[in-house]
Amino acid sequence: MNQNGGSVGGTRNILNGWLNGAYRPMKEEAGRQNENPSETGEGKSLEEKLYDSIYNAKWSYVMSGYDEEPLGMKIFDGRPQRIWTEEEVDISPLPANVDARVPERPDGLEIFVLTSEKGWPYDRFALDYTTGRKAVLQHVYIRREIMRVWYIIQRGLQGRWVEKAQRPPIHIVIGTPGIGKSCGLGSFLLHSLLHFNEGMLDVVAYFVGKIAYLIYNKKPGEEGRVEEDRSTDSAVTFIKTIRKKRGHIIVDIGNELLIPPGELRHLDWGITVLTSPDTAHYEEWAKDTGDRHIIINCDDVRDMKAFVAWKKLSIHAREKASNTAKQKLRGRLKDEWETVKQRIAVAGPVPRAVYDAVGHGGRMEAVAKKIRGLDANDKNGCEDLFRSSMNWQTEKVSYQMVQIVRSRGNGVSGDSYRSKELSGHIRTLLLWAVLGITARKVAESQLMMRNRSAAFISFESHALFAVLNPRVLEMMAKNLRHLHPPEKLRGKQSILSSMTPQQLCLTGWEVLPAARQNPIERCKYMVLYTPATVYEPLVDGFFFVEGRFTMSPGRQAKKAPKPKTIVLLHVTKSGCHSTTATKLNAFTERIKGYFSDWNTFSGNMAWEMIYINSVDGAVITNWKKCEANDDKVIPARKAKQLQTFWETIEQFQVTFGDEMNAHLMVDLQEAEKAQGRRAMKAKRR
Repeated sequence: MNQNGGSVGGTRNILNGWLNGAYRPMKEEAGRQNENPSETGEGKSLEEKLYDSIYNAKWSYVMSGYDEEPLGMKIFDGRPQRIWTEEEVDISPLPANVDARVPERPDGLEIFVLTSEKGWPYDRFALDYTTGRKAVLQHVYIRREIMRVWYIIQRGLQGRWVEKAQRPPIHIVIGTPGIGKSCGLGSFLLHSLLHFNEGMLDVVAYFVGKIAYLIYNKKPGEEGRVEEDRSTDSAVTFIKTIRKKRGHIIVDIGNELLIPPGELRHLDWGITVLTSPDTAHYEEWAKDTGDRHIIINCDDVRDMKAFVAWKKLSIHAREKASNTAKQKLRGRLKDEWETVKQRIAVAGPVPRAVYDAVGHGGRMEAVAKKIRGLDANDKNGCEDLFRSSMNWQTEKVSYQMVQIVRSRGNGVSGDSYRSKELSGHIRTLLLWAVLGITARKVAESQLMMRNRSAAFISFESHALFAVLNPRVLEMMAKNLRHLHPPEKLRGKQSILSSMTPQQLCLTGWEVLPAARQNPIERCKYMVLYTPATVYEPLVDGFFFVEGRFTMSPGRQAKKAPKPKTIVLLHVTKSGCHSTTATKLNAFTERIKGYFSDWNTFSGNMAWEMIYINSVDGAVITNWKKCEANDDKVIPARKAKQLQTFWETIEQFQVTFGDEMNAHLMVDLQEAEKAQGRRAMKAKRR
C-alpha cells in the first residue's frame, strides 16, 4: 500500500536533487535562531517568520511565445497579469473520449512559481542554511491542473463560510503518484487558503506524515504564526478545542500517514485530502461525508518544458550576459530539455521519473521488475488497460506503469477517471508481455493435449495479436493465397507480398472508438486497429500500408505510385462465413466515423481482405461473394453498389497449418524472451 500511496519524499527528492541542494531539519534552524534573536528580523519569532514566508511567498512565472528566447520562453518576476480562468482549466472529457488529443493551447502563461523563503510544510520546512543558497525547497511550480483544484475548493469554501452552507466541504484530490500533489498542490492550497476572502479563515491545519502544523492567520493586532505538533492525535484533540474558529484542514497522504485521522470527519471544518488512487487511503474514511472527488491529471509536456526553462533561466534572469554566454545557455537548456523529453517518452510525464537521472533509472528498474513479474492472471488487466477501462491496480499493473486521466463524473461525487499507460514505451512493453504470456499458455496446452488442437484452442483469441510480431507477419505474407471469382483465373499479389521483411512490421496497436467516442484524429500507417467491442460485422482488425513509387526499367523515372492499401483481417470462426450487403454497409459507414481524416485519407486507396484460418478450425478456401439481403433493409440499388464495391476488394487467405503453428510457437516464445530484454533495456536508459 505504501508504494501506491505515493511518497512525498520521492517527488521531493527528485526536484531537490535537480536543484542541487540538501536540507536540514527546521529544529536546527529554530535552535540557532533562539540562540541569536537578532537574526529573526524585526523581533519576530521563527513561528511568525514561517507564516510570513508562506503568506508573502514571492511569485514568478513563465511565458511562452518568445521565439528569440531559449525554448521560446521568458521568465518574469511578480504575479502574472492574468491567470487562467476556471473555464480554461476545467477540461473533463466524457469517459469515452479520454484518449482524444487535446487541442494545442495558444502561447501565454505556462506555469507560475511560488517561492517561500523558509520552505513549506510538505517537507517540514527543511532547509539547508549552511550553503547560503537556501533554494532547495523554497520553490513550488503551479500548473493549470493545480489551479483547477483550487477553483473547485474555493467554491466549497464560499458556500460554507460566505453563503453559510450547513455541511463543510470535503474534497478528495486524487492523482497519479509522483506528480507533485504534496509539494506543488499542497503548498499552493495552503497559500491560497490563507488569502481566501481577504484572510477570512482563522486557521489552517496541515497534516503530513506524523506531524501536524497549525497555521494561524494574521488578524488586526495579531501576527500570523506556524505551530508544530509532533503527534497527529494530539493535534486532532487540540483542533476539537478550537473547532468554533473558521478553519480548514489539509491531509497529505503518504508513507507515514496512510489514512486521514478518523476524528477529523466529525469536525465542522472543511477538509482536503491529497492521495493516490488507492481507495484504501480514503474510501472507508470518507463514507457518508458527502465528499467530492477531484481528479488531477499528470503534467502535460508544456508544463514540464516550462519548469525546465524556469529552473535554468531564473538563475540568469537578472544577469547581463554577453551574446556568447546567451548562446551557451541556450545550448545547455536545449540539451537538458531534450534529455527530459526523452525520459518523458519512456517513463511518462511524472516529475519523479524524469527530472533526475537517478530517479529515472530507479523508475525504469521498477518497471522492468514489474514487467518480468506479470503472469496469466494479469493478461485481462493489461488488455483492459489498453482499452482505458481498467480500474486502479495496487499491485500487479502498478503505479510505475499507469496514470489516471480525468473524465466527466456524474455531477454528484465529482470527477471520474480512466487508467492508461504512462507512455507508449510502457504500452509496448506490456504488449510484448501479453504476447509472452500467450506463448506460455499455448505451450502448456500443447504439453497437456499433445496434439494439434492445442494451437486451435487459443487461435481465435491470439491470431490477431500474433500479427504484431514481425516474424509472424512475414510468414503470413509468404503464405498468402489469392482468392478470386470463378471468372477471373489470374491470381493477384497482396501488397504484403511485395514488402521487405524490414517493412513488414506493425508499429503499434490502437482500439477504435466506441459509440459516442471522439474519432481518431488521423489514420496512421502500419498500426493495427481493432474494434472496441467483440462484435464487428465484417472484420476483426485492419491496418494501412503506405503507397510506394516504383521505378521504370533503367531507373530513369518513377511510375505512378501504388495506391495506399487498407488490409482487412478476419480470423475465421465459421467455414460458412457470409458477407452481406447489410454487413458491408455497416462497416463502411462505421469506418467513416473512426477517423477524422477518413474522407481525404481514403482517396485512391486499394482494399484487401485476408482470412486467417486455423488448420483445425474453419478454413475459407474460395472467394467469398457479397450476398444481397432479403430483409430489404438496404434498397436494391444501394445493395448493388455495395456488391460492386466488394468485387474490387482483393481477397486472400492464409492457413496456420502445422508448419506455421510451429513457427508461430517459436516466435511467441521469442517474443517472451524479447519482452524481458526490452524491460532490461528500459531499465538501463
